[in-house]
Amino acid sequence: LRGMFERAAQYVSSHTFPTLTDAQQLQLYGLFKVATFGPPPESAKASLWDYVAKAKYDAWAAKASMSKADARQAYV
Repeated sequence: LRGMFERAAQYVSSHTFPTLTDAQQLQLYGLFKVATFGPPPESAKASLWDYVAKAKYDAWAAKASMSKADARQAYV
């Protein structure tokens, strides 16, 4: 599973997907962060004024209850 996840992450990072919505991209981001780093630390919380960073943090935090293995599986 780890190898499949790494290949999928490499593929996603090296291609553009104009048909993905912002919500779908954030969902992939959240899964990737949990799969690689686990739940977000409180120190990673973004400023309310930085909308992009806040959206990314919120997407990561939304997946925080998943295990790394479950996040890898969902990402693939």
